[in-house]
Amino acid sequence: MADAVVTGASVVTCPHGGWASPVGGGPSRVSSGGVAVLSGDVTYTVVGCPASPPCVMIRVLGGAGRVTISGRAVLTTAVTATAEPSGDRVRVTAAQERVRAT
Repeated sequence: MADAVVTGASVVTCPHGGWASPVGGGPSRVSSGGVAVLSGDVTYTVVGCPASPPCVMIRVLGGAGRVTISGRAVLTTAVTATAEPSGDRVRVTAAQERVRAT
C-alpha cells in the first residue's frame, strides 16, 4: 500500500514534543498543495524539546522505493526517523493525503 508523501508542511516532532523543521531534502521540482515534496535523506532541527539532554536533530533515512525526484527517493510517512541524541523513533505525519508513493 502506498504511503503519504512528506512535504515541507508535514508535522514532525521529537518523541518529547519538540517541533522540528527540515534542513535539506534537496531542491524539489515537485510540490503538493504549493509546498515542496521532500526527497533524499533529510535532517530536521528540533526546538523546544523538554528532555534532558534535549533532542537537537531528527535524522530521516530512506524513502519511496519506486518514486524519485531528480534521482532521489521521495520521502513518505513510512520512513525511518530517529531523534538524536536519544535514538528514539520519530513518527512523521503528512500534512497532505492526496499524493502517495511506494
